[in-house]
Amino acid sequence: MTRSAVLLSAGIAALALTGPAAAQSPRDAALANSRIALHVCLDLYSDADSRVAALSAAGFSYTTHARPGDPRAYHKFSDPAGIVSIMTYGTDGDDFCAISSDVLNVTEAVQFVEQTTSELFPGMFTYGQMQGGAAITPTHPQAANFPCTGYSAFFPRRAIDISIGIAGQDPICVMDGTSQIMVRM
Repeated sequence: MTRSAVLLSAGIAALALTGPAAAQSPRDAALANSRIALHVCLDLYSDADSRVAALSAAGFSYTTHARPGDPRAYHKFSDPAGIVSIMTYGTDGDDFCAISSDVLNVTEAVQFVEQTTSELFPGMFTYGQMQGGAAITPTHPQAANFPCTGYSAFFPRRAIDISIGIAGQDPICVMDGTSQIMVRM
């Protein structure tokens, strides 16, 4: 693990351990844990092993599995309350994180991504798809066919594209009370 990854891991672990002494609502826990996960995914965008170490250090439970015929190892995490789950992989410049919640809906997740990326990386992310095109929101006619439009940025050596959909296998831009933030790096 690189020195910066160790420092980030320590910082994220400290972030996870701090907070109000009183119990959080499920929504507050989902926002706090999604923030940690998004921070890790974006800070360690080109280093899957460091993402795994940082998410583990932050207190997320870890499992892994392989898909037949797929060379990537899929790393899965969940928070202690089971409110937020994270899946990440990375192989040869193909890095990905998915942060899912059964508490935040897609509209809340879009707002969360805007706020979090603005705080963590001021001025770097812009709303819209890198390929252009009309923004897809839950009211768009194509919402049932595509994820919601999110945010994109150019990091050193990588373009980052964040889109939002419902949690699960088919992350489309409809409202069902869940969300999945997908970070392609």
